[in-house]
Amino acid sequence: MITRMLNIGLRVASLGVKMLLTLYMARYLGLADLGTYGLVAAFVAIAIPLLGFRLDYVVSREVVDAAPDVRAAKMRDQILFYCLTYLTFGLFISSLMQGPLHDLNLQLAAFTFLLCSLESLATITMTNFIWLGRPALANALFFVRAALWAIPVIVLGYFFPEYRTAAVVFKWWLGGVLLSLLLSVYFLRNLPWSIAFRTAVNWAWIRSSVKKCLPIWLGAVGLATATNIDRLVVEHYLGREFVGIASFYGSFLAAITALLDSGIFAFTSPKLVALHQRGETTAFRREIIKLSLHTGLFAGILVVAIGFFVPFIGNKFGRPEFVDEAPTLWLLLLATWLKSTSTGLYFALYSRYQDRTIWAGNLLMLAIAIGSSVVLVPRFGLIVTGK
Repeated sequence: MITRMLNIGLRVASLGVKMLLTLYMARYLGLADLGTYGLVAAFVAIAIPLLGFRLDYVVSREVVDAAPDVRAAKMRDQILFYCLTYLTFGLFISSLMQGPLHDLNLQLAAFTFLLCSLESLATITMTNFIWLGRPALANALFFVRAALWAIPVIVLGYFFPEYRTAAVVFKWWLGGVLLSLLLSVYFLRNLPWSIAFRTAVNWAWIRSSVKKCLPIWLGAVGLATATNIDRLVVEHYLGREFVGIASFYGSFLAAITALLDSGIFAFTSPKLVALHQRGETTAFRREIIKLSLHTGLFAGILVVAIGFFVPFIGNKFGRPEFVDEAPTLWLLLLATWLKSTSTGLYFALYSRYQDRTIWAGNLLMLAIAIGSSVVLVPRFGLIVTGK
């Protein structure tokens, strides 16, 4: 109980700081800068599953009961493969900047690439800590990379107007991610790395695991793209300021998801895998039902609170756009609640290795999201993003 409360406390702290950052940017940065932040955040959200082909999907299940030397070897191979994908990604971006994206802002492109790569690495590291039975540490590292850096951003921007830019936010964000990775290295120091580095890289395991993960990877990229494609479509049809409104709303939705992930899902998912592996069907079903009920109740409280709070703060800030587009927010909150309550079904499928159903559903969601956004946003505006 104490551990769970600690995890919830860390996530609440992260949520609180992120909400303060969102409010600060909405108040002082302007909608265009807020839109730029939202676009970079969207690319980062897509890059996290895109880079590495979701090798973590296999690693997380294989390190649960593995010996320390096996854990170290698999995590080393995982990190090596991910770093290779980051290098390939960087070369791809560089080639695009020599051609169709030659007029892209170099500084913004550099921030985006670094944040995409380092957030991806930090995410798999946090996931490994969760499956190694250290969710409190994972949440502490999440706080460092997602929230701690935002405090000096808010303080500096509040007192010094010259710091009220998206570039300042990106620099501190990058610093927070780097600090979390350095701390991760420190907390992993007790694994038998000397034995792991004397062992040859298991390329055969990497190839077979990546092949196994390909459908999952497609589904994960599909889900992330479906969740964030609206910002790219809104940027194309409506402009950067409307992206700022969507990003303002989206920050609250992302905070809900993050809170649920470590406050509830981080404890339940390893337990579900273990119950299925032991063949305890009755306990497994009972855990799924309990997960769905807890998630629905907790997410419902957050959704209602945010639904009232955001339009109210729009009035206080003198931002009529946040009030005028409130129906969009309410639709997005309803969609977030429905998605959250269905997460129990996802973990039921994941624990039982029913991966095909997961990735097929995500790809279906992507097709619907792209089709509806491209067709309806030009005709009906921002409210389509909530449908």
